[in-house]
Amino acid sequence: MAKYRQLYTEFWSDGFIVDLTAQEKYFYLYLMTNAKTTQCGIYELPKSIISNEIGYDRETVDNLLQKFIKYNKILYSEDTKEIMILNWSKYNIPSSPNAVKCINKEIKTIKNKELLDVLYEKYCELELDVNKLFWGMNEYLNNETLKKGDIKDLPRDYEGAYKELISNEIKNKKQEVKKKKEEIIINKEVVEVINVFESNIHPPTPIEKKKLIFLCDKFNSTLIILAIEEAVIYNAKNIGYIEKVLIAWEFKGIKSSEDVRKNKDNWNKNKDKITENEECNGWNYEGREYDFEELERKLLGWSAM
Repeated sequence: MAKYRQLYTEFWSDGFIVDLTAQEKYFYLYLMTNAKTTQCGIYELPKSIISNEIGYDRETVDNLLQKFIKYNKILYSEDTKEIMILNWSKYNIPSSPNAVKCINKEIKTIKNKELLDVLYEKYCELELDVNKLFWGMNEYLNNETLKKGDIKDLPRDYEGAYKELISNEIKNKKQEVKKKKEEIIINKEVVEVINVFESNIHPPTPIEKKKLIFLCDKFNSTLIILAIEEAVIYNAKNIGYIEKVLIAWEFKGIKSSEDVRKNKDNWNKNKDKITENEECNGWNYEGREYDFEELERKLLGWSAM
């Protein structure tokens, strides 16, 4: 199957492109369309291959790479020979299951973890489904990956621009990525809970998805699934009901599916004692008793008499 890359016609009228020299335009176009490009925008590209394919000597290639690093358009790892087109994900959003699978496969082969970290942050900024894009990357996501030295051995004339770039594009990402990790727990249990919610309630909105992720961080995933089942049984299909069920169970010390079963058994044994005014559901709230004569006196303003 032929491999191709999409290039928008607006490329040539873009403000950044218009100000480039002919040589720079050609080089940038090459970086986006050469045979080694990938769906995720990070790929291995040794300088010797660049020189051979576009006909520039090594010094010219070095100078052009330095320029585009200063332009904040690329990152380049001397250590792993990998390049990242920084705006690639913005204009190449995966819009099909096959594209998502392709990116997931590609990122598992990325050697430089700092580049991978920047990619993760950009996907988060675009509000893409990182659960799927980074599927199977739990070990990476659950550990600090921003380590010094992954991109090293740059020529001395790169150092000023490189250090500034690292500060702006990578090191300052550390806290942001850490925050994203706290908001988005990437693991199989979260995916399972979201799938059960989608199958039994409705496809979750972004807010509901964040709430489910929060609940997964607080409660056992098995309990959340059982709470979803309670919502279906009592036709209260909303995230608020599910959360209240979990809070009620937590108050009762229910921590496992076995605890839920025992609680239901106890409730079934005592259900004949429940009055008509009590809400008959999995929470088993105690009904309130009202003194209607007292209420009448208060309503009529007789309480002071």
